[in-house]
Amino acid sequence: MKGKLKKLTISTALLVGVIALPITASAYSKSYTFSMTHGFDGTTVFSLKNAKASTTVKADTYKANGSIDSNKSKYSVALYGGFFNYYSSGDISANGYTYTKSYGTVAKRDYILRLSKTSSIGYRVKGSGTINQ
Repeated sequence: MKGKLKKLTISTALLVGVIALPITASAYSKSYTFSMTHGFDGTTVFSLKNAKASTTVKADTYKANGSIDSNKSKYSVALYGGFFNYYSSGDISANGYTYTKSYGTVAKRDYILRLSKTSSIGYRVKGSGTINQ
């Protein structure tokens, strides 16, 4: 009986290890920072697989003098991999809170970020985030 229990425990541990390995090995996360008054295309390259992708991002709205503006702007973070490979986060409030936005399943390729300040409120939007897959 002890031998069967030991074999079952070892088999279960191996099975869990085999199942968990692809999950941990496939995790992708790459960071970015930005500061914009209008919008721009980034230069950092994100090499993504044909899988679900998301961004986790935090930004705030600033006045021209550098102080935080109580009125909050909106911005978007898009993955741009060419005309047919464009995935947008939609509008995000630049209010100092962290948001996670899904892009759904993206095509396997290299992407850059296309960041846009989507409202005229505030002078500058500054923040940072990660692209996750």
